Amino acid sequence: MTNELETVDPQQRFQEFFKKEKYRQRIAQLAITGKGSITIDFEELYGFDQALAEQLLNKPEEYLQHAGKGAYEQLRIEDAEYAEKIRNFINKKMETYNKELERVKQNITEIIKSIELGNIIKGKCSYCQNF
Repeated sequence: MTNELETVDPQQRFQEFFKKEKYRQRIAQLAITGKGSITIDFEELYGFDQALAEQLLNKPEEYLQHAGKGAYEQLRIEDAEYAEKIRNFINKKMETYNKELERVKQNITEIIKSIELGNIIKGKCSYCQNF
């Protein structure tokens, strides 16, 4: 199954998923409503392509980018003019998401370091107990 996923472009698979009538309508509505995102049903994605859905869970940062690009390509088919208008909006959203994700990772790292330092100070360091 892994080899199959490696040979299939995730962006292309997301675009195929977004060609379903339900998502074509949602994507077409973006141009009318002026919104920049849609909601997808994870169970429906899982039913469409189990490996793709699992990769989305395992590597959300990478696979959300594939999903965004696939949705954008489908939007270009539905309404090319509007797609060009929101291309920058999509890129800014992804930049914001990536920056926020990096900030969260840094906070978690700092918390872990604090906990480890606290354990060393309290004498709970397994390495220190050998002395």
